[in-house]
Amino acid sequence: MISIAARHGLRGDAAEDIYQATCVTLLERLELLRDHRSLAAWVATTVARKCWRRRAERGLAELPVDQPSDAPLLETALVDARQMDAVRQALEEIPEPCRSLLRQLFVEELAHADVARRHGIAAGSVGVYRRRCLDRLATRLRARGWLPPEEGGET
Repeated sequence: MISIAARHGLRGDAAEDIYQATCVTLLERLELLRDHRSLAAWVATTVARKCWRRRAERGLAELPVDQPSDAPLLETALVDARQMDAVRQALEEIPEPCRSLLRQLFVEELAHADVARRHGIAAGSVGVYRRRCLDRLATRLRARGWLPPEEGGET
């Protein structure tokens, strides 16, 4: 987990904080894990999201001090910041309930059952709604030039 945080530009205490937060989240949500084979992917995704969130909250100040000024890490951080800003803006442009559904799934990291309860839909329908909402978000990002044009009608 610390190596994943390091790949996202976090070192030392920051990476260890992400490690600890991910372990806590894992313990809180362990009962939701349906297939143990998906644990590694879940951990990697959760660490990445926590890193993005931390870097977004703290801006570029979170970059390691010992990196030379021409380090590729800085360029990566700038691209990541631009991408996060583009996603944030595109998210604001899509209508409700898509906006809140995507925030609950990807920012708050709520379980499907909790999202379903908040939206008054069946838990099994959350995936269908998520796909539709992601398609709307992708359309906005495509319009901004952040995604390539659709080929053959598929996203």
